[in-house]
Amino acid sequence: MFKIKTLHQDFIVKEKIQDDFLENGRYSYFIIKKIGINTLDAVKSISYKLKIPLKNIGYSGLKDKNAIAYQYISIDNVPPKQVIKLNFENLDSEFVGYKNKPLSIGNLISNDFKITVRNLDKEYKKIKFIENYFDEQRFSADNVRIGRAIIKRDFSTLKNYFNLQSLSNLNFLKAQDMKVLRLYISAYQSYLWNCVAADYLKKYDDFHELNYSLGTFIFLKKKVRNIDIPLINFDSKFYNKRIEQIYKSLLSKEQISINDFLTRDFPELINESDSRKLIIDLNIHSEFMKDEVNLGKFKQILEFELPKGSYATIAIKKMFS
Repeated sequence: MFKIKTLHQDFIVKEKIQDDFLENGRYSYFIIKKIGINTLDAVKSISYKLKIPLKNIGYSGLKDKNAIAYQYISIDNVPPKQVIKLNFENLDSEFVGYKNKPLSIGNLISNDFKITVRNLDKEYKKIKFIENYFDEQRFSADNVRIGRAIIKRDFSTLKNYFNLQSLSNLNFLKAQDMKVLRLYISAYQSYLWNCVAADYLKKYDDFHELNYSLGTFIFLKKKVRNIDIPLINFDSKFYNKRIEQIYKSLLSKEQISINDFLTRDFPELINESDSRKLIIDLNIHSEFMKDEVNLGKFKQILEFELPKGSYATIAIKKMFS
């Protein structure tokens, strides 16, 4: 069985954003190198040491704990020297310039990956495309369950999760971190997207299945015509009848309607409508050699780039499963 993330240096990811930095501006931009800590915990640590609100720190994506990650952050109205002198065991920062807008998800262009896959018996053939699924790290332990509960106004589940005495509307959420709440809803939308994509791909003959915690990935052997699949929202538009039919059937099973994503009682929770490519092309550079960690085995080192929002672990699962 192949292994990834045996060592932190087995999974290296570097963000790419627009480098149109200014000599002066309201927001200081840094590239942070983090080892063994996820993005949210890193941001919380910086927020705590600078004694500033979490909302004053912008980031363009969530990076995993079990990796070496180089990612950008922006900080509102804080001198760069104050940030650089902070001392962390697993976090370094480098000032790169100023901008007049904070960093957000939309600023990320792509991610460069260098991944070492270990414990191999042979060299695996490179793949040329992936199905653009959201992977496990998108969902965490409870993200989908809580996102579903918010959309369905399942106050019983929300009351237990947030440890409340009573609950009859969504107003209590206004005391919670808005980014985290949107993440719950986004995770639920991502789960539904995965279900629709997998169902759509089953119409092709030449595929193999791989189970994951919330369902099944369908991986094709031959590339097919690419389409855009919407992340379901109150104003989603469908340009593919088959996708629309699959969504209607799925929402019926989930006992929700498209209008449930319009949280009029809490408009701050409404995510922007978006769609996602079904297929992503890959250009992989690969090296095959002896595995120094697992004696008698081999390792394959892969380097490739993916657009924002696409998961390198999906490429690994497809190529090595």
